[in-house]
Amino acid sequence: MTDVKKTIHELMDRDDKTLEWKISELERMHADARAAQRAGSESGMTADDDLEASLQEIDRALAVLGEEKTLHADETSAATL
Repeated sequence: MTDVKKTIHELMDRDDKTLEWKISELERMHADARAAQRAGSESGMTADDDLEASLQEIDRALAVLGEEKTLHADETSAATL
């Protein structure tokens, strides 16, 4: 398991943090990985496949949390059919 996968797994398993906090942390991780990727490409270094894989893992986790957020909003919505 990569460090990013491990960090994501630990973050997702935290019951003491809100969904919004988890999403915020993942968005921060995503921004950091994109910045590192840009820095590498701007300095003439070749693209780093590990950074691309990290971004994909973060995107997957955000998608899962986004689905949870939608489900939670539906459950707490006053409008029901």
